[in-house]
Amino acid sequence: MTTFSARFPRKPQPSFTLLWSWGVGIGATGTLVALLFAARYFLATVALTYCLAIMMTVTAMLHIREAFGPRRRPERPYWLASGVPYLASALLLFANPMLGSARIALILAGCIGLSGLARLALALAAHPLCRIWLYLSGAVSLLVALAIGFGWPFASAGIAVRALALDLAVQGAVLALLEARRAHPSHGLARLGSASQRNWQ
Repeated sequence: MTTFSARFPRKPQPSFTLLWSWGVGIGATGTLVALLFAARYFLATVALTYCLAIMMTVTAMLHIREAFGPRRRPERPYWLASGVPYLASALLLFANPMLGSARIALILAGCIGLSGLARLALALAAHPLCRIWLYLSGAVSLLVALAIGFGWPFASAGIAVRALALDLAVQGAVLALLEARRAHPSHGLARLGSASQRNWQ
């Protein structure tokens, strides 16, 4: 039985984080494409905004889950500082999907900006091969926060929602790449710097 198992090893199953990360990335990309064709329709924009808020909630929960993963204690404050404000921004979007209030828009921008700053701080101590993706994710979140903070009042709420969809698409791709790298450390770029990978994991 042992010989049989050695000859035919079990294929690794996709992890929870990887599956949900791909779902967020693909869903946000689809939302962004839909907004490009439905931005003039009020009801369509509201419906897509609620879908986006649900995906933002999932993304925030993935960040919080990363904080409590095995061997994550040194990174825990950064992942929590990224996930909690992002969860708050999702709740704000549920409460005011059209961002009609300046106060709501500024608080939303502040929460997304804090989340982006936390990921930039996390990138400083990350594995070199993961650092570039965390920098990209944090930088996009900061740009989206600035666009929302300085763009209100919007000519159309679809502009802010497009920016949020872009941020989510990048975050979903980055989370999926990081999880795939941890699941398969012997493939692709992960072969480089394998000795220091333990610091990231």
